[in-house]
Amino acid sequence: MAIDRHRKIVDELTTEAIKLMSDWPSSREKQKQFVLSYVSSGFKNATEAARQAGYSEKVANRQANVLLTKTDFFHVQEVIQILKRNFDKRSAELSIASLVEIKQFH
Repeated sequence: MAIDRHRKIVDELTTEAIKLMSDWPSSREKQKQFVLSYVSSGFKNATEAARQAGYSEKVANRQANVLLTKTDFFHVQEVIQILKRNFDKRSAELSIASLVEIKQFH
């Protein structure tokens, strides 16, 4: 049940992320893939998201840190901040819904 909720949130956010990044040039494709992978992980594993985006094993950890902290990549950070806020909001909404479901069950 919780996995289904998480998947639903990730699917919603993936669609939102694609819209937010639609005007990014093709030269930012790895950055787009990083954002999508990071969303998919529930914002838990930036290094793995960098690997999945196509950064090498050697530089994935460093590149994830750069994408999340350096001002050159503010566009990435801005999108992630919006998505993370929406992730937290939807998670809370669906948690409340599950409490209602439990009460209805009893």
